[in-house]
Amino acid sequence: MNWPALGNVFAFVIMVAGLVGIVLPFLPGTPLIWFGVFLSAVFTHFTVVDIPFLALMGVLVLITFLLEYWSSHWGTKEFRVTPYGVFGAVIGSSVGMFFGLLPALTVGPLLGSALGEMLTGKESIYTIETDSFKIIGYVGSTIVKTTIGVIIIGLWLAKVF
Repeated sequence: MNWPALGNVFAFVIMVAGLVGIVLPFLPGTPLIWFGVFLSAVFTHFTVVDIPFLALMGVLVLITFLLEYWSSHWGTKEFRVTPYGVFGAVIGSSVGMFFGLLPALTVGPLLGSALGEMLTGKESIYTIETDSFKIIGYVGSTIVKTTIGVIIIGLWLAKVF
């Protein structure tokens, strides 16, 4: 049996799951993609995918973590989001999952965050404005993470094939 080829197929499936995980909140996106690259390296005994390549892909994954941290930290400070708003967004996203992907990513967090912020006494217009900026930040962050994920997979494909 051709273990390296089978391993690369398995690694590719994990990487595709990582791409899906960039959008879905319950799957680790770029770490799964990196793990797929790591599995490929293991299955090929680090001959095709070597340590420097793994390190470079790890740096790209680290960039996505830093981007995610910075954007959420900046957004929370800039718009003075309270813990009630954050908790409401998490609950709204969880409830939105029962209604499909789009409600889980947009409507659920928006409504949950707005309700959480209204519990603190903020005006509804302010919470809608804050939520619209959060959506813009989330979409921008998702686009950048997806681009980095596709770059990692593309570089891996070029290296393996």
